[in-house]
Amino acid sequence: MLRYSPCPQMENVVKAINLDSWGLSREVGDFLMQNPNALHFGAIFDYLIAYQKAWITPFELHKRLGHIDPFRLEKMQESQLLPYFQRGKY
Repeated sequence: MLRYSPCPQMENVVKAINLDSWGLSREVGDFLMQNPNALHFGAIFDYLIAYQKAWITPFELHKRLGHIDPFRLEKMQESQLLPYFQRGKY
């Protein structure tokens, strides 16, 4: 994945109007629409688990980890990541 810098003109403009029909909260939809890394992770998870859970998982990981930066995730040991994936509903 690529390092992401949001477009300044679009920062507070994009809203997840089209994701409402997916059964996701507005907060999750907005996060996916504004964070390309979250969108990539959701697409990957969508091949592995039920679609609603797949698209909510990047948002939940961001809340738990405080980021969803693939470069930072890549540097973490599996033992460091495992607790974040084992907790909670998602």
